[in-house]
Amino acid sequence: MESRNSVQIDLQKGRPQLPDKPGVYIFKDDTGKFLYIGKAKNLKKRISSYFSRSPVSSKISSMLNKARFLEFIITSNEKEALLLESNLIKSNSPRYNVVLRDDKRYPVLKLDLREEYPRLSISRKIQKDGALYFGPFHSASSLKSTLRFINKLFKLRTCKNLPKDGRPCLSYQLRRCLAPCKGDISREEYMEHVQNAILFLEGKGKELAEKLTEEMLSAADRLEFEKAARMRDQINAIKKVLERQQMVSPVPDNIDVVGICHKDGLFQIILLIIRDGFLIASKNFLFRERDETPSHVLDAFIKQYYLDCKDIPDSIIIPFDLEEKSLISSMISDKYGRKVKIELAQKTRKAELMDMAYKNAQELLKDAEKSSDILKEMKDVLGLKKIPVRIEAIDISQLRGRQRVGSIVAFKDDRPDKSKYRNFRIKGEYQDDYSMIREVIERRIKKGDLPDIFLIDGGKAHLSFAIQAIKKNTEDSPNVIAIAKARNTQEADKIYVENRKEPVQLPPHHPVLLFLMKIRDEVHRRAISYHRKLREKEQLDSILFQIPGLGKKRVEALLKHFKDINDIAEANEQDIAKISGIGLKLARNIKEFLRNEL
Repeated sequence: MESRNSVQIDLQKGRPQLPDKPGVYIFKDDTGKFLYIGKAKNLKKRISSYFSRSPVSSKISSMLNKARFLEFIITSNEKEALLLESNLIKSNSPRYNVVLRDDKRYPVLKLDLREEYPRLSISRKIQKDGALYFGPFHSASSLKSTLRFINKLFKLRTCKNLPKDGRPCLSYQLRRCLAPCKGDISREEYMEHVQNAILFLEGKGKELAEKLTEEMLSAADRLEFEKAARMRDQINAIKKVLERQQMVSPVPDNIDVVGICHKDGLFQIILLIIRDGFLIASKNFLFRERDETPSHVLDAFIKQYYLDCKDIPDSIIIPFDLEEKSLISSMISDKYGRKVKIELAQKTRKAELMDMAYKNAQELLKDAEKSSDILKEMKDVLGLKKIPVRIEAIDISQLRGRQRVGSIVAFKDDRPDKSKYRNFRIKGEYQDDYSMIREVIERRIKKGDLPDIFLIDGGKAHLSFAIQAIKKNTEDSPNVIAIAKARNTQEADKIYVENRKEPVQLPPHHPVLLFLMKIRDEVHRRAISYHRKLREKEQLDSILFQIPGLGKKRVEALLKHFKDINDIAEANEQDIAKISGIGLKLARNIKEFLRNEL
């Protein structure tokens, strides 16, 4: 909660007395968890409407039934209330608000300018660490293609750590890296290449081409023909990319076009990003919101998306009018220090762009409906209380008690949500899978935000242990099911469900069974892969014990300082010699031994 004066009321002690002032109100459950956050021009009138006799939606009715406390914060004006509401929704994700989920499941490109020689890397988590993030990329192939193009064009380093011996890697030999490790390029010159990469990733290709053209001509005037030739090649490559981008406006517009399509509680939003008249990117967002209107969903999307957007347009084009359009526009303009308009698609060209956005949203909604159908069928077939939008599967892997691990994979709307994938090294001393499943579930529960279903790779006994762990550690009640492999190819896998004596037997090609098998196979692959990785690391680290002069304490000291044996092999003798108990002579022996073994 922000450092503001707030008042909390216990709703069981009577109707709240509220001020006739603007502000933000928060409904909470009996544990203090946020259920719903809203803002009001007049707190007294707005909150009183929740307790009037007029009918409310089933969503609001459900929220009020769970609400125990009401907290309100008075603000100076409605605009301040709007900004505070958006911030609180973004940071708390209340269950009954329309919440724009971060694009965490999609990969992004990370550039940390605090590094001496920054490099681009792939990340699935956007952190507040001072680094720049570009994306999200909605497919791994498009991200890798972009990364290859940028590294080829600007020749930024790709190694995690600069080689300490000053010897450049193969990328330098192939002319794909500037090799700052070699010392032939200053940081100032290297950072010029970094800034050019930033311009390209920000969609400012035209501006970058113009900048490089000026630098190319200047280099030619100084008779630096090799440098000028490199810049010419960069300019040609950028122009080819620009040619592939679709020009959608004869004037250099910087606009975002927001299209929305909805059906049966599914709302698909697509965002067309147009810079200098070119369509440079599109993003899509899916909301599952029963009892909501398109207007409410669009309103929530715009307030939350543009709260911390890194590329603000001059104008945001929307398909229909919003009640608080002027207020939202003013909030965004104030935040970014320049005028940002929110307007309807009235002119012919903008109406055509809106039609393009709507048709794309329609196609995406069809895919979302297919996902919804399989989840609805799962609810009916397994007798669940609600549609399981979020599913997390758990599997255990061990080899005769060694390197015991557990893995979790997550699916949302029938698709992998890789930002929620997790690996666990088992801490307990037990050897049986049941106890390990219990430990993984207990550790997962501590992280909060539980899924609709936990899917266990196993049979009835595995299911029983999982249910016990959940009931013991949380009052939330996610469904738990287990899927056991068939004993022979003629039978179908069996699905075990809580409170059912017999397993659910579905035909071998039933879509629900195939979907659950897909999730089970995914978590099994991850657990096996993680287990194999740890075994290989263990085998590699054991090589150290073969080096004369290295005992348990010295090996532990080495592995505490260096990440693994590969890091030791890449380090120079002086760095190894600094480790407690290891002198220069032993460091030389270590380097020589690893050079022969690895």
